[in-house]
Amino acid sequence: MKLILYITSIFLFINIEAAGLQKHIDTFGYDFLNNTITDIEKRELDRISFENSSPYFPDKIIRLYLIASQINKEPDFTRELRAFESVIKEIEPQTKGLSSYNRAEKILHILHDIYFKTELTGSGAGYNIGIEDTLRSKRFNCYKSALIYNAALEYFGYESYLVIVPEHIFSVVLLDGKQIEVETTNRFGFDPYDRGAPEYKRKLDKPGVIFDKKNYSSKTPVDNISIISIIYSNRLLLYTGQKRYTGYSVKPDFERAAALGVLGLYMHGKSTNLANNIIYPFYRISSGNMKKDPASISKYVKQFSEFLAHSRFAPYRPMYNKNISIAVLESQPALRESYLSSANPISADTVTDAYIQSLKSVESNSQSAEITETAWNNITIDYNHDLAKQINTDSIEGIKNYALQQKRLFETLSAYKHSSKYKNMAAYNTTVILNNYILKIYGTKNYQKALSEIDRGIDLLEKQLSFYDKKVMDSVKKNREIIVEAIGRQ
Repeated sequence: MKLILYITSIFLFINIEAAGLQKHIDTFGYDFLNNTITDIEKRELDRISFENSSPYFPDKIIRLYLIASQINKEPDFTRELRAFESVIKEIEPQTKGLSSYNRAEKILHILHDIYFKTELTGSGAGYNIGIEDTLRSKRFNCYKSALIYNAALEYFGYESYLVIVPEHIFSVVLLDGKQIEVETTNRFGFDPYDRGAPEYKRKLDKPGVIFDKKNYSSKTPVDNISIISIIYSNRLLLYTGQKRYTGYSVKPDFERAAALGVLGLYMHGKSTNLANNIIYPFYRISSGNMKKDPASISKYVKQFSEFLAHSRFAPYRPMYNKNISIAVLESQPALRESYLSSANPISADTVTDAYIQSLKSVESNSQSAEITETAWNNITIDYNHDLAKQINTDSIEGIKNYALQQKRLFETLSAYKHSSKYKNMAAYNTTVILNNYILKIYGTKNYQKALSEIDRGIDLLEKQLSFYDKKVMDSVKKNREIIVEAIGRQ
């Protein structure tokens, strides 16, 4: 049985301030959390205490497993709790009079009769987002069966915990000072490796059942409460579109993903992997929305940046700042297209307006200087291309219009750090266009017209617009000298 665990570093004992759930929620400073986290989630999780760094819940653990499985509306919660407790009532008379060992063994068999009907395989084998699927559809894997088994044991006074190993999880029951392992996916998995015990010990054995002892590379014990943080960590990935499970379909939801992450951190505040899983939805959802709805870039980046501002996420900031910057960059073509497609007809002014908006978006939202500069470079190249399509530059009047649009773009963006460099680039492009125009005339051997037009162009860029690049203008003036020489040869 394989189990996909996206968090592998969680410990039996955790260390978190016993401050209460509401105070924990408030430390994040996001108003939406109070509306997104349900009343029943607040009520049940707030009953957990963390005295002596070990989590304690004064009621049955099944309540927390239901909540973590997103059965968090009062009628649904009450119905599922009563259904589970009715199963406990069925177990009680069937196990009465048995030794502690045999009762724990019998409980596993009864749960297989009632709940563990269809074992999940393939991608379904890795479901680790709660027990709802088993309670309602009788489908199970090692994760679901272990949680339900331990929850049932609690009703009969047993102490138990869980052990995470590579691609798997199993239960451990404490009996008479001994730790009894239980492979819950198999009805004969109670104390699986001690098959040669006296006959009186195991009551429900089956001839020929053999469990090969596995030497796992690592074993991580997890208490029955702390395991809930893994449920939250993986369930929140559903709301990013990052993970999909057969039978589970949810709409990407930035706020619900955040809420589940905050609850997960409450359960296990020291998990760095959990923090990473929580941050990632903000990037994924922000990135996705920026591409689909680029006009909303600022909203999503603002949410992402505010989230990263929390001190516990400081180690992740540089990496995710770069990721969000890349997402901003990737959104620019969509932003340009959405703006240009809304205008009819598309004019040179419309093109410039679109690119002003696009460059402002990058400068305001990108968190990486390196990415910002790359974005400016790419966007200005696209701008020159799109602008040239709207303006006929085969005249000084057209070149003047082109230069004025370029000047308007970068004067509007003059407060931004990258504007001066790309203003020089725009001037360079304008003088190149002038040179190309003059060379076309020169190619017809109409040297007098070429001289007249190049003089008009030099006057336009140097005197009228003060918008030129000296080095490139020197090349324009050298072309003038060539024209004068050609006239002299005539």
